[in-house]
Amino acid sequence: SSGRLAAGLHVLDLLTGRWSAPSVSGTAPELRWGHSMNAFRQWVLLFGGHRQRGCFNDLTVLDTQAMEWAAPRLSGAQPPARGNHAAAVCMQRLWLFGGDAPPSATVSSDVWCLLLSRVGEAVGGETDGGASLAWETPGVSGTPPPPSSDHTATACASRILLIGGSGGSGYVSLAQLWVLDVDALAWACVRCSGAIPRSRAGHGAVAVQTGLLGWDTYVFGGGASATGFDDLHVLDEGWKWQKLDGAPAEPKGHRPPATEGMGMAVSGSLLLVCGGYTAVGATRACLAWRCERTAAGAVPVPRTHPDRKGIPHPDRKGIQSRAQDRPAKTLLLLACPGQAPAQAHAQAAQAALMHGFTELQVVPVNGEADGSSGGDDVACVADGEAGGGEALSQEQALAMLQHRMESVQLQWRSLDGGSSSLLSQAQLVGAVQPCRYKLMAAGRPRAFTTFWIGLMDLSTGRTVAAASASREVPPAAVAWGRAAASQSGELDTESAVIVTQAWRALIKSW
Repeated sequence: SSGRLAAGLHVLDLLTGRWSAPSVSGTAPELRWGHSMNAFRQWVLLFGGHRQRGCFNDLTVLDTQAMEWAAPRLSGAQPPARGNHAAAVCMQRLWLFGGDAPPSATVSSDVWCLLLSRVGEAVGGETDGGASLAWETPGVSGTPPPPSSDHTATACASRILLIGGSGGSGYVSLAQLWVLDVDALAWACVRCSGAIPRSRAGHGAVAVQTGLLGWDTYVFGGGASATGFDDLHVLDEGWKWQKLDGAPAEPKGHRPPATEGMGMAVSGSLLLVCGGYTAVGATRACLAWRCERTAAGAVPVPRTHPDRKGIPHPDRKGIQSRAQDRPAKTLLLLACPGQAPAQAHAQAAQAALMHGFTELQVVPVNGEADGSSGGDDVACVADGEAGGGEALSQEQALAMLQHRMESVQLQWRSLDGGSSSLLSQAQLVGAVQPCRYKLMAAGRPRAFTTFWIGLMDLSTGRTVAAASASREVPPAAVAWGRAAASQSGELDTESAVIVTQAWRALIKSW
């Protein structure tokens, strides 16, 4: 609010609901505003932004496991400097759209992308002769969107949806949206129905998976000229807008004000909004919504904690009262290995288990097999590769799965009665453990993958576990779109179906 740029890195632990300022090694990026931050596996990708009367086109990477900043080696041409652009990670690539840069204001509608599969090699190892990343300007067919800034780019499977923003002709209407099909490398303009939100810029947008292949896109806040917005809208897969009316805020007086320039992220079915600018200046409030929709279109209560010490909830007095006073809604914390695609696993579990529980909410948390457990950066909820923390036998996988759930339960039992955290509100903990094993067939080794999954009632300790169907690991191939995603160790469509089927079978025994 003073006009000064804020320094430092802050992390919100979703398990405990507490902020921290971790110690980070390496050379941090210069202070800036209007930059983008996106998650890919264990890395946070920071690109561009404004500083004084200039702007940047640099890329800095934060390794969230080593907690170290690094500048990856880049080769070839690089995107023009810009800020207030839109960026999204989709199918192993970082995609850039629009933005502005003085003195020419809005930049062109060219699409830039960066293949990220070797980002770990590009930020470490040899300084000369090592792997490097290269920006591309792929040939995209179709009519591109108008040049815009302060808009959002949201990845939905193999498509990227651009929403809102402003350009030379004013604010972009939300009655029609541009969609980039990453597989086909083609633009499409879609017309929307329903309660069209007012045109805006500086808003936040995230996508939440519904079922195996469906998506809902949530849009909050933003502004237009002298008008700010505090509304929340959702766009379904049929391109129909709906305005969501929340229940009275809890605690009283903590409804979100009209906000622009906030950070917005999603973890499972939990929407997170942090910071931004309001009518009275910058805010550090953090808000969370459970984004399940009812038939009437209502969203559950937003929760906030202005002093940044956690997400509040009605006080509970000890473990026994928590166990006896079951809420109507069921919160399941899904513990995944550090580099597992936690977001994708949470979406698969949500789709499979939602009919077995009352208003189920699945939130992914980091749960290493050694018993450690932590949270994820609010700017980019954890997403990674299944290669991290893999078991090499079925027996090892089951042992790691059980240890992961028991570690979370131990933390739950150690909470005091007034703790303000997601962990204190949880009733169940689930876990996923990938397993890659080998079998000899026709005199040669063949590799297979499976997923062990489990559920535990935190109050009683009741536990069930099972393994998904196995599938043979396909040979690696270089490709765009879904083919590229399937070779990376991420949860591709076939693996997501297998995991979802396993959860559906597990809930029957539960």
